[in-house]
Amino acid sequence: MRGRQTPKCNDGFTLLEAVIALALMGIILGALATISSQWLPNWNRGIGRLQREEQLALALERLSLDLAAAEFIPLAGGTAPLFDGRERSITFVRTAVSPNARRGLEIVRIAEQSSERGPVLVRMATPFLPLAGTELLPERLSDPIVLLRPPYRLAFAYARASNATSSAGAGTPARETARASTRLRDGAATNQQQEWQGEWRQQTVLPKAVLLSVQDPQRTLVVATAALIQVQTPSRCLTAKSLVQCQITQQQTQQQGERTPDGSQTK
Repeated sequence: MRGRQTPKCNDGFTLLEAVIALALMGIILGALATISSQWLPNWNRGIGRLQREEQLALALERLSLDLAAAEFIPLAGGTAPLFDGRERSITFVRTAVSPNARRGLEIVRIAEQSSERGPVLVRMATPFLPLAGTELLPERLSDPIVLLRPPYRLAFAYARASNATSSAGAGTPARETARASTRLRDGAATNQQQEWQGEWRQQTVLPKAVLLSVQDPQRTLVVATAALIQVQTPSRCLTAKSLVQCQITQQQTQQQGERTPDGSQTK
């Protein structure tokens, strides 16, 4: 009967083989760490840029829908619509569609507000009341919604309908206009000889369109799009022979309303 075999002394790995295996593993892990350190930041930057572009697209879509629904609603005792358009802010009236808002009209104000990282574009609204002015409007606005964050900034520009008359005769100075074939501020937005102006205030009609140009201090102009306003004139202009005639009548009515009982015109 044979005896039990004893194991040989050379079974398993030698110390040299273990050291070589550890060295190879260290080289492989070091190469993977180097590749990951170069690839992950680019991946994070790409994901961050994609998220910012998606937020920008959603903000422009929300703004376009809001502006397209602007309505010709004057304040009490006035004939001009409640529409105050500036380069960095815009105020108008539209039908309330928010789930938390009550049915009816609401005054919407879209403007920049200061923050720790820079100016942010905020949308606020309040139920419409036929006030005598808009002095108390900032105190009544609520439900702030942030639309754009730094580094993006939004600039507004306004287009007049081709068959609309100027309201300079109604006491409003004519605004300086610039053709879209030239540069819009530092950008290069174009729109086939469409005239844009930086402000739209105290006008007898609503603008035909609003140009939304998103700017980045590092890349100047990021994107530009135009939102067409569906209604630019009051409902009484539907029965007029022409839009120009209706606007002239409206301007004359406004001028007569600005005159005092002794026949002098108020400033």
